[in-house]
Amino acid sequence: MAFSYLLSDELAELYLNYKDGKNVNQALLELFFSFYEPVPFISLDQLNKYGSDNVEARQALMASCYSAKSEEQVLEETKYRIKLTTDCNRYPCVDINKGKLKKEIVASYKAGEVRDETIKHLNNLCKNAQSIAIYDKYMFKSNDIQKSSIALFFKNILDDQNAINIFYIKPGKENIQKHLTYLKKIRQNCTLKNSPDNRYKNAHDRYILIDKRLEIILSSGLEYLFDISKEISLIYREII
Repeated sequence: MAFSYLLSDELAELYLNYKDGKNVNQALLELFFSFYEPVPFISLDQLNKYGSDNVEARQALMASCYSAKSEEQVLEETKYRIKLTTDCNRYPCVDINKGKLKKEIVASYKAGEVRDETIKHLNNLCKNAQSIAIYDKYMFKSNDIQKSSIALFFKNILDDQNAINIFYIKPGKENIQKHLTYLKKIRQNCTLKNSPDNRYKNAHDRYILIDKRLEIILSSGLEYLFDISKEISLIYREII
């Protein structure tokens, strides 16, 4: 069995108590499960220390032949080679309260794979939005304004009835007025504005920000939501 990562004593106790049906700190449990990846490694010492009767955890440990190994040895054989904690953020420890390492919702497509389900998902996320900010420095770069990536986004992601404020980051000194005029024709209920937000000013990736609460990071340009000749990944995360 390949274990995912190690747990600090506090999180091992939380996990075992939860598995045994005991009362636990619900806020900490929710935070832990935002990182959850089966199966975390529980040491024999942790099993004995917290008096767990969890047969599943004991059987997994004994079947793994890891019971006699040191923590450092086990760490090297886990999938992620990290230890989840609540009070340490020095590698290999990851503090689930404030560490930079997060588990996000991700959609990934290889070249040649159709992105229809993600297009439907984005359409639904944008359906009732009040504002959408789009950052892609190449989204206006097309000799055919009808085939620019921003035009494809408007046609395929936004519904006709959407009354949305669309914020864009103007790419340098490029003249984009003909693009804006065309976009306004195909989605008349949308208001187009140059974004005053500088958070993506020097960004390398591409971003879609919905209602300033849900951020979607794109590894490739907007056009590769519709052009399947290249790979693309999307990372969804809440902005707090």
